[in-house]
Amino acid sequence: MTIRLTYCDTRLTSVDELAAMRAGGARGLELVVLQSVGRHPLWRNTHAHAARTLELLVAGGGAPAAGTLLLSSLAVDVMRSDAIALATPPDRRRRTAVAITVAPHGRADERRLVVIGTDLTDEEWQAHRDELRERLSALGHPSDAAVLLLAVDYKLLRLPALGRPDEAARIEPTGRDGAALVFEVDC
Repeated sequence: MTIRLTYCDTRLTSVDELAAMRAGGARGLELVVLQSVGRHPLWRNTHAHAARTLELLVAGGGAPAAGTLLLSSLAVDVMRSDAIALATPPDRRRRTAVAITVAPHGRADERRLVVIGTDLTDEEWQAHRDELRERLSALGHPSDAAVLLLAVDYKLLRLPALGRPDEAARIEPTGRDGAALVFEVDC
């Protein structure tokens, strides 16, 4: 089974533009990670508009995660969702991550996939990866599940498990929808 994963920074492509590029709506197992989504007082309205426009469901994130929003198709069962504020030095901006644990083949299937959307750069990922692993495990995300990590520098990394960050492998996009990157990932 393949999951279609789309990564889009809403400063570069609007939700309406992304919807037009995705004509036909959700296709099977699909996840969309939106960066820089509104954090203003009406953020819930902005997120509902994004989900409705893309014909997807809000899976996690949003304002509590500094504007990283994860959306999913109805074909994906979201088992857990958390927004995490990471330790940030006083002279830096707040760093966050959104994590969802999904059952790509339905709740009856024991295999799980942890999808993380974050505003960390490569360097910051190296600095925060142990903290993120510990926090996610403490929150109940399965430590033995495969992990897909989408970083702010437009990279998708696949880890065999949360506890094995040194084995991260980069996955190249299979296409583009305007400024959005599209990844087809076998699970």
